[in-house]
Amino acid sequence: MKKIYTVILVFFALLFISNVASAQMTQYNWSEYDMKFSIPKSFYVEENNRSKFSAGDDNVWLTIFPQTGSPLTYDEMQGQLSDWAGRSGVSYSTMNTDLYNNGYWGVYIDGTAENGLPVFVALYIHPDYPSQYFYVWINYKSSWVDQAAEILRSFQPTI
Repeated sequence: MKKIYTVILVFFALLFISNVASAQMTQYNWSEYDMKFSIPKSFYVEENNRSKFSAGDDNVWLTIFPQTGSPLTYDEMQGQLSDWAGRSGVSYSTMNTDLYNNGYWGVYIDGTAENGLPVFVALYIHPDYPSQYFYVWINYKSSWVDQAAEILRSFQPTI
């Protein structure tokens, strides 16, 4: 009987921890680009304009750089992201393809930034507006990978 109580207690503890972790995120609407994404409630927004969104806390940092240009093919997206990562000092071994997020499609890299911390860098494109794309930089402490991944997966258009 004691084992059943222990299992039930562990189950509810895990459920509580899961709900607390989810409750720490909030939906952010970047109205400049009809985009929304999740960020931790602890984030402070440092910059929010047409050329950059930047926010973070002591554990995770998010920066988004919108760009316009010619529509990119999938191969061009990979090349553009690889070039940007290289110019930004990101080291990585493989690029992750076929990233589809709630209306955006793109590619991302799971690597290491020059500061020695892990980083996700991504390039998202909205299929309806292929000449507008977004470079996403998420630098984080390794123990915060789940939160960084949740941010990476949360991007979606509001229109």
